[in-house]
Amino acid sequence: MELIILQWNANRLQPHAAELKHFLTQMEKQPDLICIQETFFNAVTRFSIDGYNCERHDRTTATNGGGVATFIRTGISYSVLNRCNSPEFITILLNTSTGPLAVINVYHPPGLTTDDNTYPHLFQHQEQAILVGDFNAHSTAFGSVTTDLRGQQIENCMETYSYVALKSQHRNPHLH
Repeated sequence: MELIILQWNANRLQPHAAELKHFLTQMEKQPDLICIQETFFNAVTRFSIDGYNCERHDRTTATNGGGVATFIRTGISYSVLNRCNSPEFITILLNTSTGPLAVINVYHPPGLTTDDNTYPHLFQHQEQAILVGDFNAHSTAFGSVTTDLRGQQIENCMETYSYVALKSQHRNPHLH
């Protein structure tokens, strides 16, 4: 099964909507999922992309920012498994021809503290899973020059739960 996932930290999606939609028109093949972090959406925000269903988790605290949105191409069978605030994430369960596949879209703000219990719940799934997002973590395992505490914690989870890092062909890909 081929699955195309576009992942992007938008740092406010509304003002960058035209940039995203233009990027999508330039793609040879449209993504099956578009996972966006730092949407800055709230309960009254309306946003759509033609040809996609949107599942989102908006920040629920008084602090502006954050939030994640996963856009699923119309026609793909899915359900929402869960949403969480710390770190912010939404888990989508895709019903594929090869079985269920969980896609976890994560945003972990840089100011939040972490400990050894922060990430394991993101990696513990009965089904196959892909984690995407902005963890505000650095690790040589996923292309950074150095490894910080969050990076080490993620590396430990990757090893414990048998995950591998998939890296973009571009060191720092941007939509523009």
